[in-house]
Amino acid sequence: MKLLVIAGLLTAVFVFQGVRASEESVQPANMINGPQLIYPDEALMKGLSGWVVVRYDVTEQGDVENGEILSNCAWTQIGESNGRCKDKPNPIFDQAALTALTTMKYQPKRIDGAAARSAKKTRLTSRLPNDRQSRLRAVYLGAQLPTIERNVPAVKQQMFRSILKARELVDPALYQLSRKPNPQKAIEQLKKLQARELSATALAETWDALAHAYLKTNDRAAAKHAYREVLKLQPITVRRELSALKGLYQMEFADKEYQPVVDSIDRFLVVNGRLDPDAAFVKAAALYGMGSTSESLVNVLAAERVAEISGRSKRDDWLHLRFIIYSRMGDITSALVTMKELTQLAPSDEYAAMLSSLTNGGTVDIADLPVDITPEWSGSDYLPITKIQPIYPRRALSKGMVGWVIVEFTVTAQGMVKDPFVVENCAMVVNLRNPVACNDHPGSVFNNAALTAALKFKYFPKVIDGVPIDTAGVQNKITFELLDE
Repeated sequence: MKLLVIAGLLTAVFVFQGVRASEESVQPANMINGPQLIYPDEALMKGLSGWVVVRYDVTEQGDVENGEILSNCAWTQIGESNGRCKDKPNPIFDQAALTALTTMKYQPKRIDGAAARSAKKTRLTSRLPNDRQSRLRAVYLGAQLPTIERNVPAVKQQMFRSILKARELVDPALYQLSRKPNPQKAIEQLKKLQARELSATALAETWDALAHAYLKTNDRAAAKHAYREVLKLQPITVRRELSALKGLYQMEFADKEYQPVVDSIDRFLVVNGRLDPDAAFVKAAALYGMGSTSESLVNVLAAERVAEISGRSKRDDWLHLRFIIYSRMGDITSALVTMKELTQLAPSDEYAAMLSSLTNGGTVDIADLPVDITPEWSGSDYLPITKIQPIYPRRALSKGMVGWVIVEFTVTAQGMVKDPFVVENCAMVVNLRNPVACNDHPGSVFNNAALTAALKFKYFPKVIDGVPIDTAGVQNKITFELLDE
């Protein structure tokens, strides 16, 4: 009996030790180099993020092969959405994921010290890049990234009226007043306002008004300084930033400060979220002035493409610059095609002579052809006067819901809001002890309250050449938050 017990113990110890030895002899594959996923241009252009679940084999040498797509998903990130993907299959990232697998490297799985094949499964996630260069690339690819009005407090009405009075002194005709301009007095008033303790929004308005006043006194250096002060401030509205950038790059171009022009326009395009053909053309002219003919051509063609898509006619100065670039590059065929377009759009004896010479195999001396671009200040942009806080929906309040609604509308020539509609929304129940931002929970509970509030907004309308005009496509994000009292 004792021998049996001892034998049993020996057997148990042997089995236990054998299991431990077997576990220690298996070493799983260990990743050395992770996947290098190149963001697809198509996804960048559409503003998409997403993920792909892939299965693959790791060879005895640690290489990856036999990649297979198991599932995929893609979403559009708008506003503050982090885009949790659900039930949105989309193969747009598949090829990039399979290519990324080939960049991976492993220490292979080992069994009793010998290398062995193994199967793996993982999810590769691609989030829409939000850095400046990626957004700029997306814009040139044709993306129309959403431009959402920032949640910036409006300037207090008393301060706004003071700034408005100064603006009226700068250009009374713009505000349909019959008195003489007095920009110097406006400068004095605005500097007095700046001596007060102002919010970033109010300070930006004073610097913008100062820029206009300095322009009226022909002090372009001071005007550029004023616009640069606007651009240092945060937070400011998207429209104020775009307006300052536009005024700045126009003056920089007039002063032949070509690199600052390129920098200002790049920032303008990134903030704008889409390619502006006029800005792209000024950038093209600046690049040409710097000697970057190929980059200049890219911007001219981009300006023409966007103008055509939006139904705008080509401008003769665009074609003029394109002709000069092709001629300088020695592309006579493209230069001839461009000159034919130019003679049709802007007939002249000079262009007819050039076309005749090119058609008959001759050449054109482009040394005497100047790049004639004189950007002009186009007028004042729309400015918010009053933004009404929405009434919190009773149903949402009772359930402890928070959220936001992005509303798009037209600001009329009278400064009223018309035709508002919901672009995006979010609504969710939160725990006030552990609050989280509302993301990826579409819900319409706040829609009516947001639309009602938007209809009560009031603006100073956009003015061009002294005439107020309608401004379509204005977006505003209205946030609904519960305060923990």
